[in-house]
Amino acid sequence: MRGLSLGDQRRQLPGAVSEWAKRDPRAALDFARALPVSQVRRRAEIEAVQAWAKADPTSALNYARALPAGRERNDYARIMIAALATDRPDLAAPLLNELPPSGSRNGTASAIAKEYAQKIGFAPAFQWAFSLPDQGDRRAALSAVIDDGVINGDASAALQSALGIPDAEMRAKLISGSLGRLAADDPGGAVSLLNQLPVNEQNPEAWRGIIAAWANNDPPAAAEYVRTQLKGDNYEESIRAAMWAWSRLDAPAAAQWSLALSDSPARNAVWRQAAWSLLNTDQAAATNFINSLPESAGRDQAVVALARDLGRSNPAGAVQWAQSITDDRMRDFTTRGVFVQWFNADPTTATAALQAANLTPEQKTAITNAVASGAGGRGRGGPGGVGGPPPPRR
Repeated sequence: MRGLSLGDQRRQLPGAVSEWAKRDPRAALDFARALPVSQVRRRAEIEAVQAWAKADPTSALNYARALPAGRERNDYARIMIAALATDRPDLAAPLLNELPPSGSRNGTASAIAKEYAQKIGFAPAFQWAFSLPDQGDRRAALSAVIDDGVINGDASAALQSALGIPDAEMRAKLISGSLGRLAADDPGGAVSLLNQLPVNEQNPEAWRGIIAAWANNDPPAAAEYVRTQLKGDNYEESIRAAMWAWSRLDAPAAAQWSLALSDSPARNAVWRQAAWSLLNTDQAAATNFINSLPESAGRDQAVVALARDLGRSNPAGAVQWAQSITDDRMRDFTTRGVFVQWFNADPTTATAALQAANLTPEQKTAITNAVASGAGGRGRGGPGGVGGPPPPRR
């Protein structure tokens, strides 16, 4: 490099070390480590370690292991994993335990596992992932292997392997995650695979993941499948997921469709979600929707949404709506919240309205106390937001 400027030397030195490392990696790395601490040294070390790992991974690993425990040894292990993971994931895999446990190591486990499954095969990749001692590594690696099997390989065989995972919670999350990702492109395939599993493995989490992914692309089809095919907890969880996605994409259509749902806790949540979604774009449409609902807990929850929204522009109307709530606790809570909001904006008019309101003395006193303390059910807008109404008595 004689005759080159200092800047050119710095730019070309890592490349020169890389070429040297192809012939004598240890000598090249020793040279790089002797350089002054700088970005140039760092790049030269990376080039040397990568070249050595590809040429002779066993010797490179032994070199790294001979270093004192600490950051430098960990860095070399990371560099070797990156160098080997794509072409030789079976050699990269044993290096994982050279790194200290961390969230980034979990990500490395996932990357190795994916390449391992694609380059070496599902079975050895699954066996390696399952054998990892750290639970975070094991979960991340198994997720990548099962995903690859479900989406790119023999999905049935991949799920059968997943059923052998003894940790029930981990098993459920891995299966539901993989099927949910498959459902984004092939909802029918995901549904068919889940239906092939034992009934006790067809849990609400798995169905919710599939339906949520399906509904992002075709919410009417996903919602109709749930309505006609699922029952119990699987129905309750999945119809919420379908309607949440549909309401974001087409609130009026979702609201209209929801009118045909049979009474259930999920229907109450769906109607509340529909009301909130409509209120974001069209208060009149939300009002018409709520007027069409039969007297029920679902209508009460939708009215809460309307009263809170209306309270900013028409508090007198919001009070009237709040008074139409059939559940006593929810009606008092919502009315109190509207009045607190009203007093904050216009205390004179709110005082006169409270005096004239058709409320008991006890209810008026509760509102006055709430105003004085700044309480009263105010909170962030949206279903289930902070400060939402208490659950109705059953």
